[in-house]
Amino acid sequence: MAIRISLTDQIAEFTRAGRDIGWCYVATGKEGHATRDGTYKITEKIEDKYSNAYGWFEDEFGNVTDGDAKASQRVPAGMIYVPAPMPYWMRITSYGIGMHGGLIPEPGKPASHGCIRMPKEFVPLLFDAVVVGTPVVITHAPGKRGPRGLETRPASSDLPANRTSMGAGGVEVVTYRDGVPVLYR
Repeated sequence: MAIRISLTDQIAEFTRAGRDIGWCYVATGKEGHATRDGTYKITEKIEDKYSNAYGWFEDEFGNVTDGDAKASQRVPAGMIYVPAPMPYWMRITSYGIGMHGGLIPEPGKPASHGCIRMPKEFVPLLFDAVVVGTPVVITHAPGKRGPRGLETRPASSDLPANRTSMGAGGVEVVTYRDGVPVLYR
C-alpha cells in the first residue's frame, strides 16, 4: 500500500503494488494549522485515540460551548473539557500529525488542526489495510484521480452484496470513491 494526499484537491489516493485502488476526500490543516507537505511513513497505529491538544468545552447538559478548545486552556466554571476523538489513528510525524476518522465539513476544503481527517466509514478499512511503515506522500500537486477525473459512480444495485473490505471474500481489489466501495475486481 501507498498513500498520496493532495493538499490542493483535499483527496487521498491509494495504490497497492503500484495499481490505483481508490481515493477519498480528506480534510487537512486549515489556515494557521497547515498540514506540511513531505514524504512520511506510518509510525504508529492506535484504534481508539483522543487528542492531547484539542477538543471542546461542554456545559452540564452536554451542550458544546466552545467547539475549538485547547487542552491547555483554563476550563470555564461549570464546563468540562472533552478531548477530540481521533478514531483509527495512524501517526505520520513525531510532532503529532496523523490520519484518522473525522468530520469533513466541506469536501475539498481544509478543516483540521493539521491532521488528515478521513471519512468515518472508510478509515477502519484503511486502518486494517496499512502497516507501520506504509509510505505517505503529502503534496500540493493536484490529485491524479479524485474529483477532476471522477468516473461515474455505478448505482448501488450494481455493487456486489456483502463485500466490505479490501481483499475480503475473494475480491482482489476494491476501488473506493470518497470512501465508498464502487468497483470490485
